[in-house]
Amino acid sequence: MGRSMGGSLIGSILGGITIYRRSAMFFLALGVVAIIAGLVFKNKLNAVTFDSNTLNFNLSKTGEVYLENAKVPFEQFVTSTTYRYRYQVVNRPTEPIDQLTVVVTLPQSGDEQSIGHRIISNGQVTKTSSELISPLAILFSATGVSPQSQISIEFEVPKSFITQAGSAKVKQFFTKLPAEVWLAISVAMPIITLLTLMLVALKRSHKVVASKTAQTSLPSRLSPAMVGILLRGRLTTRELSSTIFHLAYRGHIIIRQLRREEYRFRRRGNGGALLDYESVLLDQVFGRSGEAATTEEVNLSLSQEVFSKRISQAFVLAYKKINELGYFYTNPLTLHRRYQTAGVAMTVLGIIGLVINILFIDNAYSIFLWGGMIVSAILVFIYSKGMPVRTIYGDRELSKWLSFKNYLSSSEPINYTARGQDLYLAYLPYAIVFECEQEWTRRFYHLPFSSPQWYLADNISTIDKFANSIFPIFGYLSHALYISSEPSSR
Repeated sequence: MGRSMGGSLIGSILGGITIYRRSAMFFLALGVVAIIAGLVFKNKLNAVTFDSNTLNFNLSKTGEVYLENAKVPFEQFVTSTTYRYRYQVVNRPTEPIDQLTVVVTLPQSGDEQSIGHRIISNGQVTKTSSELISPLAILFSATGVSPQSQISIEFEVPKSFITQAGSAKVKQFFTKLPAEVWLAISVAMPIITLLTLMLVALKRSHKVVASKTAQTSLPSRLSPAMVGILLRGRLTTRELSSTIFHLAYRGHIIIRQLRREEYRFRRRGNGGALLDYESVLLDQVFGRSGEAATTEEVNLSLSQEVFSKRISQAFVLAYKKINELGYFYTNPLTLHRRYQTAGVAMTVLGIIGLVINILFIDNAYSIFLWGGMIVSAILVFIYSKGMPVRTIYGDRELSKWLSFKNYLSSSEPINYTARGQDLYLAYLPYAIVFECEQEWTRRFYHLPFSSPQWYLADNISTIDKFANSIFPIFGYLSHALYISSEPSSR
């Protein structure tokens, strides 16, 4: 059995953050789609279409500009005494325009001394003009508009003409902030989030060392999955794999290898007592024991949604069980969900903010704020996996199991006994949880070995061949779980 059996494979399994990374990637992809849609919609919104060559804009008392009943996104510039508005009314028309007329109606009367106005073009027109035709109206006109023409209108009114709502004032305040301020906020937000999460994690975490009392047998009756939760605060693919092996060893499952990394599973009905989550797991995968055909094999395929729905229902009970034992102050699953919900909420808020920013706020720099919020959400996703905190009883229990881990990973060969192979198979699920299945296997290299009844494969005559045959199941289960969802996510 070479290092390739579990080294790079298992490292890649453990290197991934399943539901946290999947959730973040999903919402980021959703955000990209929303941003693209927002840009497309904004372009349509900014492009005024009209059937005639006469446009009638109306400036409201609150500062919005309307074309008939549709709000038009005029650029607004604020000075100490005036509001200035600008809008491009022609952008390379498909056909020449002989005469273009634009009328802007004002909210109150003014004169040439108080009202400013002009028409701006790129020179591809015969003539342009603007004038105050009445105290309440400005007329902009252009003749000989060619298909290469670009024409904008601009007018300026005293601040007394406009009574802005509170929301408009807030928008105006943020619009005027310089790029440096937005950039500083966007950088500070994830930094503050990271520091806060690290402080919380440091406060919650403390190093647990192995008990000085050597443990050469199971310290307690905890199942491999529950030991994994005690060790990591969450379930991973190792706990799933160890549970499958543990159930097989105890006589509940038969595993058959068809070819490398392709397996079939069959339920057996004479394996003895089951924990509640194990019973639910078997019932969900194979059907209830009274209904399941023991000769029917199951392929844990993605089409069955075994990993996304069925397994998660069973492992929720595992979280509940270990929490009832008093090993954690808060159910780790509940804590994961709290942080995950916060991360999702921050991501959604950041996406909504990006879209609103693109559509309605004329300040590209404020996008940094929403980008910083999304980065903060990703940090919440990542760090939430380490938040569960063990009680003093949990630390004591883990200390015993860490001492047992030292026994499993020892380099000293196991002395020959009649039950040597049974000892290896009994402790193998726990070695998988502790990431020392290779070390545990090597301790039995010199002993005789025959394939167990619960594992069907060709040419298994040594423990080395057995390990190289069965350990790829890690990748098989990991791949299915990774592209579906982690049990703790439901």
